[in-house]
Amino acid sequence: MSTCGIIAEYNPFHTGHAYQIAQAKKQSGADNVIVIMSGDFVQRGAPAIMDKYERAKMAIHAGADLVIMLPVCASTASAEGFALASIAGLHSCGIVDAISFGCEDPAVVGSNFRTLAKELNTPTPAFHEVLSAGLRAGKSYASAHAQAIQSCYASLLAPDELDLLEKPNNLLAFSYLQAMEQLNCNFSIHPVTRQGMGYHETACESETIYASASACRKLMLSDDVSDHMTLQHLYSKEDFLSLLSYRKSYAFLCKNDASTQLHYALLSGRMEGYRTIMDCGKDLSNRIQNLLPEYEDFEQFAMLLKNKSVSYSRICRVLTHILLQLPDREINPLIEDSSLPYVRILAMSPAGQKLLGQIKRSGNAPLLMKMSDTGEFSPRALHYFKQDLFAHDIYNSILYSTCRHKLPEDFSRRLSPIRFSNND
Repeated sequence: MSTCGIIAEYNPFHTGHAYQIAQAKKQSGADNVIVIMSGDFVQRGAPAIMDKYERAKMAIHAGADLVIMLPVCASTASAEGFALASIAGLHSCGIVDAISFGCEDPAVVGSNFRTLAKELNTPTPAFHEVLSAGLRAGKSYASAHAQAIQSCYASLLAPDELDLLEKPNNLLAFSYLQAMEQLNCNFSIHPVTRQGMGYHETACESETIYASASACRKLMLSDDVSDHMTLQHLYSKEDFLSLLSYRKSYAFLCKNDASTQLHYALLSGRMEGYRTIMDCGKDLSNRIQNLLPEYEDFEQFAMLLKNKSVSYSRICRVLTHILLQLPDREINPLIEDSSLPYVRILAMSPAGQKLLGQIKRSGNAPLLMKMSDTGEFSPRALHYFKQDLFAHDIYNSILYSTCRHKLPEDFSRRLSPIRFSNND
């Protein structure tokens, strides 16, 4: 029995994700799909737009068999840390033998990009120098990374293929390939062509079949009824009704919904500074301290902090790390023997429930389904578990301040197998 892994945020889940799950099974020939998904906070440095259990349930409706959670210090990390921990999470299960991911150019990603990933497993000093110089000059990571590759490994990629490396999904796919090399995970790879809108596109029409997550978030956060009608085309009937039900009880969240909680965290740390916070550093810490009197809200402050040497996306991640009190250098100790400290289950199908026994026998980390499972955790596992628990409490605080309703306490929900939807 074969199992294919998918790395995802599902922020939110949409038709493009359902397409990828179907293609992952088709291309890999796998019997099952395991998804490792971000939980309460996501890589763009923001609270997830909706509850992690709801997002995981939608993935099961679309054909996934098991959804496991990426620890929060990894779900809010840079592309390299996000990819490394995600691959380690799939490896932790002990039964994943293939991986599928979306990208713009599967043929190139599956061949030349993989060759390049092997070479970059031990990058030359010159590569690091060119990359650092590009970042100091104010280039985006994608652009600086491509420039360093062009300078040091041009013989491995044609000029047009170097350009492809700057595309968002291609770059993330490349990060997965690099992580596989670094962790010595020999998964077969099955790239899926991204369908529909571009990664950053937000203008969604009523006839759109495959929207971007950015477009879906824009529609979900809108108060315009016509936007809600457009959104209906991007979901199965069952999932769209779930969205409506969720919106009535709670709220879809964005960065600015965390503004009050972030301001308190920034004020609490102002005297000592933030250089011990994950990904922050001395210069950015000083800049945050100096500009804090001008704070208005999350997004305004992130734009205020942005400059040539620090990108907006990195600023948002660092502000989220301050909000969640995540200490620096958390990714490397998170991964041990190419595995995470635990495998946390968010949702499963009946077939996924059967996989749990296999993971217990073959996996490299304990399963986490209920609070009592932490009784046998190592100190390392408890450290990261407490971070996840705190992140949920902060998420719930943000949600309550937005809509005056709270989600159930983490681990209070019984995890039962979810039946498949027919997606009509």
